[in-house]
Amino acid sequence: MTRIFAYAFVAVACAGITSSYESFAAIEVGPGSAPIGFTPTKLPKRKLSPIHLELRGAIDSAEGERRVLKRMVLEIDRNVAIDPKGLATCRLRRIRKADTATALKACKAALVGEGKMEFEVSYPEQSPLIPFGRVLAFNGGVTRIYLHAFLKSPVAAPLVIVVKASKVQRGRYGTKLVATIPPIADGAGSLTKIELGLFRMFTYKGKKRSYLRARCADGKLQARWEAEFAEVPVLSRGAVIQPCTVKG
Repeated sequence: MTRIFAYAFVAVACAGITSSYESFAAIEVGPGSAPIGFTPTKLPKRKLSPIHLELRGAIDSAEGERRVLKRMVLEIDRNVAIDPKGLATCRLRRIRKADTATALKACKAALVGEGKMEFEVSYPEQSPLIPFGRVLAFNGGVTRIYLHAFLKSPVAAPLVIVVKASKVQRGRYGTKLVATIPPIADGAGSLTKIELGLFRMFTYKGKKRSYLRARCADGKLQARWEAEFAEVPVLSRGAVIQPCTVKG
């Protein structure tokens, strides 16, 4: 049976430039998940303050069985805000056919995060190949985030995952992110692992701003997810809660 091992890690931003990493949680769930962690954990109670979001998830398939992730939905705590106002925007056409270096050159001003992806590519009568790719996250505007990766082998091809963002009023949750994964390597590939950090400080009209902000209104921040696979009609679901403390 296929199992998913998913790990949420947190990253502490230092002066908006460097980060240090420490373990946040390790959980085993299935058949799909994508926990997220937020830092710092000390936040104002009412005023939104800059945070770093870290996502790490892995799909572990048994021999002869491959899970193809098609769609991922994340709902984030209403006390967390994504605010790209004043940040440069990346046009999808500028990165859709680009390799990593070209995409970064074209949309560096819109970069909001990075990490890495792992893919399994299986062709008939061949052993599966596990290529790695650097993933870049670009601001695509108020309602879009573009995740760009480039597979160098066994085929050289770019991959762009469009993440649609929207505001929701669903109890605890205030932001919804929907990621749709397109066919990989002409359908022969599947996403098996992702590590992604989102954090960006920038200046707009002379003031410092943060792409991600949060507050600690009641001692916790939380998120939940749903994962849909090509072979499984039923969504898998999960949630993560991170305690926070009021700053000051």
